Amino acid sequence: MTKVTIPSTNKDFRWKITNLWYIPVFIPTLFFTSFGLLYAGLAVKKMKWIGTFAGTFGLTVLTVSMMLAEKQTGWMAFLFFANWLFTIGYMLRTSKEFLYRLDMRQREEEIFDTATIRIDRDRDMKPEDEPALRFIAGLQRWRLEIDSLPMKKNVQDLIDISSVVAKRKNRDSERFFMRYNDSLNSLLKQYDEIENSQLNSETMRESMRNIESGFGQIVSAFKKEAESMYKYDVVNLNAETAAFLQDLRNRGLLDDENEK
Repeated sequence: MTKVTIPSTNKDFRWKITNLWYIPVFIPTLFFTSFGLLYAGLAVKKMKWIGTFAGTFGLTVLTVSMMLAEKQTGWMAFLFFANWLFTIGYMLRTSKEFLYRLDMRQREEEIFDTATIRIDRDRDMKPEDEPALRFIAGLQRWRLEIDSLPMKKNVQDLIDISSVVAKRKNRDSERFFMRYNDSLNSLLKQYDEIENSQLNSETMRESMRNIESGFGQIVSAFKKEAESMYKYDVVNLNAETAAFLQDLRNRGLLDDENEK
């Protein structure tokens, strides 16, 4: 597959430095440097980093054991420091992705906490709220399941747009969510299944590329439809404003000079 561009977070420099504490802390430990990868992998649930930790730490244990047994000491010392430098480089190279994934997880936790508070405060949820909440909850679940960062960003864009549409609470909003719910869930489910299959065939890669490419277009279409829904409100509001001003003129309460 093509090289993935890692999005940047909008967090400030202090937040980034604070959350990258594991890099300077674990680097000087030599024997335990790989545990920085374990922390990063567990913090953002990235299994690849946990697997890399297992490999690098296993090699560290092997080389140290061989040196203590005085077997091929020179080669083992070389492998030990080469492995140590590789681990440092790997942590630095993945730091941007770590920050992005950590930012996403913190946002997800905030959304969950907000939803929990809302449910606790408003147990008598209105029926018209259900399609929107069910739709957004489904998107949030897929954002957690899918590992691809560009796809996560696309799903987040859909959540942001949907949250705006959900505030309308009318029949147009309800139809909007019912229209897209099944097809989007089906598409995201297929993508997640292909991603989890770990199959590296050209057919699978092509399928993932097609879905990724199409999703960008889906987000654009989503945004246009949401904007069109609000466009009618603006037109109606302008018409109501014009009618109200004309009524004030007819009643002698407003003239052109005062209006200006």
